[in-house]
Amino acid sequence: MFKILLVDDNRNFRTCLAIGLRREGYEVEAFGNPIEAFDRLQQSRFDVLLTDLRMPYLNGYELARLAGRHQPTLRVVLLSAYDFREYIPKDGITSEYIKLSKPFEMSALLAVLSRIALEHLEPTPTN
Repeated sequence: MFKILLVDDNRNFRTCLAIGLRREGYEVEAFGNPIEAFDRLQQSRFDVLLTDLRMPYLNGYELARLAGRHQPTLRVVLLSAYDFREYIPKDGITSEYIKLSKPFEMSALLAVLSRIALEHLEPTPTN
């Protein structure tokens, strides 16, 4: 099963999104605190980190960088109602992250997740 770590400090948004993703068949663990989410990430493997960009304690970009060091195959989707450039350093490597602006349609997020899931299924070339 495709496992998603959802991190957003807005409880209503996080709860609704988690419910919607679970209805679509995804396994979701949701956190409002990015530090607690990172602690959980160190205990279990996830396929996708779906995180808000603007949060207290640790922003989503910083969380994504830490998470990527711990789980290099983790795919990251950054969510934000704000300009991504305000929270990502100019020298930050962001091409590896998918960015989705809030508000978004659930169908847009599901399309992104489907694309990521297909990438996981594609055979990797062997030497």
